[in-house]
Amino acid sequence: MAASTWSSQELVSRIFDEICPPQMLSDISVRMVDQFIGERRKKVRPATVNRDLRTLKAAFNQARKRGYLESNPFAEVKQLKVPQKEIRVLSPDEIQRLLGACPNLQWPLFGIPGPGDWHTGGESSATCAGATWSWKEAW
Repeated sequence: MAASTWSSQELVSRIFDEICPPQMLSDISVRMVDQFIGERRKKVRPATVNRDLRTLKAAFNQARKRGYLESNPFAEVKQLKVPQKEIRVLSPDEIQRLLGACPNLQWPLFGIPGPGDWHTGGESSATCAGATWSWKEAW
């Protein structure tokens, strides 16, 4: 198991233990899982609760496969609905201001090589807000 997976499982397990005090694995029920979800929702966003549920579900699946449990109390738990964020579209005025602030980026911004790149093979550099970089390095 990867170190990041292990640390993630360890962290979420500690959070679960705080909400549903420690007991035998086999004593953990769907009711406790629901309690965990309810309490966790008060502190974090739905996407975080879903990540925690996936982590615990995977950990309990391993416990079941190794014979520590007969069933996984997280198996039938549904993920929470995560509200979709609205995509913000720049207005024509905002686009003009952005392009005006970075005049050397007008062409590459749209994935088209800038006029300076036509003779240099893409080796030109661009400057915006005092930062300089090479487009060749960026791609």
